[in-house]
Amino acid sequence: ATFAMSRLFILTLIFALVPTRSFLPVRTRRRSDANFVTDRMSHLNAAPAVSSEVLTELGLTPRLTEIFEGLRSLPDDKMRYKQLLYLAQTCPELPAEYKVVGNKVPGCLSTVHIHATMTDDGISLLGDSDSALTKGLVKMLIDGLEGYSSPEIQKVNPEFIKYAGLGGSLTPGRNNGFLNMLAVIKRKASELEQSTNVASDNSPISESIPTLVDQETPQPAPIESLSSSVIGSTGESGEEELEVAIVKKLKLLKPESVKFSRESGDGEEPSYRLTVIASCFDGLVDEKRKQLVLAVLRKMIKGDCRFELSTPGEEEKRPK
Repeated sequence: ATFAMSRLFILTLIFALVPTRSFLPVRTRRRSDANFVTDRMSHLNAAPAVSSEVLTELGLTPRLTEIFEGLRSLPDDKMRYKQLLYLAQTCPELPAEYKVVGNKVPGCLSTVHIHATMTDDGISLLGDSDSALTKGLVKMLIDGLEGYSSPEIQKVNPEFIKYAGLGGSLTPGRNNGFLNMLAVIKRKASELEQSTNVASDNSPISESIPTLVDQETPQPAPIESLSSSVIGSTGESGEEELEVAIVKKLKLLKPESVKFSRESGDGEEPSYRLTVIASCFDGLVDEKRKQLVLAVLRKMIKGDCRFELSTPGEEEKRPK
């Protein structure tokens, strides 16, 4: 009896001194510990804090800011990764006609194409990738930048991807690809704006480029000061001299190819054909392309001239 009383006293003392949590079932205790770890990991995967000064420096468009804040509000990297995959599903496939060398983004692990045009509402963007994650990044940029002007797009700091909490979801290779995607969009937007400004109807097109011509290329002699055989003659030397002068002028447009030839006409009004392939024509209608070329040439061609103006992408689609 004395031994039994001693055991009862010891058990009572143990229950009094040891916390009740220690006697929870093992399975319940593990679940509680797992929740504790998850909470800690969620805290560690939270997006970096952003002050108002940093947000201003990121230069985001209003729409990109909404996407940025939406990603930051997600609890961890896994959820942000899933959001990119969801964006990829909402991205329509890029038409084959736009999957050309001129639209391919260099330096990406995946194959990425981005096509841009100028509209009355701003820059219009299309894009695609053969990788779901990269396609999600493309869609994020398209949704955040489409419809804005080139100056607004140029302000966007690529560092926003880190503050959005996507740093943990991107390998160094994919991060480099993202930087190249944004760089291509900025370049295309700048080229489109420059072409549109040159061909704008709001100001005389012939007055919009003289300064650029003087900076970019040597100024050839006026056509009247060239050999008298340059215009209205079938002499080969005169035609070659005129072609050289035209090619020099058109260097401002950074063309891939320029061909100038005489088609017919033996009198004072000969007929010519000018073929130019240049990326700066992208997004411009035929009349705007012609205005752009004529503004650069400054009435160098006298007589009738048939213009064949196209982009590298359009040339790739032509039947061989």
